[in-house]
Amino acid sequence: MKEVYKELRAQYKELPTFSSINKEFRIGSMGHSPFPFDALIKRILNQFEALKNLLQPIVEPDTNSMLGMYEHSSTSEEHRIACTEMYKTISYLERVLQASALSRDKQRQTVAIIEATRAHEKIRKALVPYLEHFADVWLEDHGSQSQPDYLG
Repeated sequence: MKEVYKELRAQYKELPTFSSINKEFRIGSMGHSPFPFDALIKRILNQFEALKNLLQPIVEPDTNSMLGMYEHSSTSEEHRIACTEMYKTISYLERVLQASALSRDKQRQTVAIIEATRAHEKIRKALVPYLEHFADVWLEDHGSQSQPDYLG
């Protein structure tokens, strides 16, 4: 993929460097694709989906999930708002990427990939302290609650 990406970048000079996009989306391990833009967008969408899955228990906890209930009840409103904003940004970028993929417009896809790469780095770095907090929550003793907090 490295050579294919270099060829793409030669055509679309605005694309991030290989090292930058590889750092964010691990594209170096991707095989050859006859449609490299589609493959890149698919890889980026998969990464965004993984981030959304990490945020889901806080943003919209499943009341049938111990993970969701425990982490949600141990999270401040300020942290919930920050996580929701990250979730919204990811959802926006997913739609931008999907629209660019369907358009088959290489320039539009280039712009979407650039925007997604920049945002992914910021979100990835911002998410780390929250995940560390959620990990610590599992080590704390919150006592047993017979009735969980109301989530409505």
